[in-house]
Amino acid sequence: MARLIASTELKDRMATQDVLLVDVGAPTLFEGSHLPGAINIPIDQLQTVAIEKKTQFLRRDIIIVYGEKEELSLSDEASAILEQCGFDRVGNFFGGRSAWFNAGYRLEQQP
Repeated sequence: MARLIASTELKDRMATQDVLLVDVGAPTLFEGSHLPGAINIPIDQLQTVAIEKKTQFLRRDIIIVYGEKEELSLSDEASAILEQCGFDRVGNFFGGRSAWFNAGYRLEQQP
């Protein structure tokens, strides 16, 4: 089971490790705002993309997934999908973009 990760730990990991940060929510939410450096892979595409890009994903120190605070089960599902695909360094960012913003960190927007 993926480890729950708080905003301060995520911030530290992003500064010191090669983190693949994946927003598993809807593309419209991602376009509105997302964590710095995150990519958007909607939950219904995650397994396919993870298998196709397994080599690139495995090069990263850790894969951390997130969704909205209300969608904790969505990020739980995403981490389970990645683990079923053979990834063992998976984290679940607790609280998503809301927790990130409430901790005082900036969000990015699509241009």
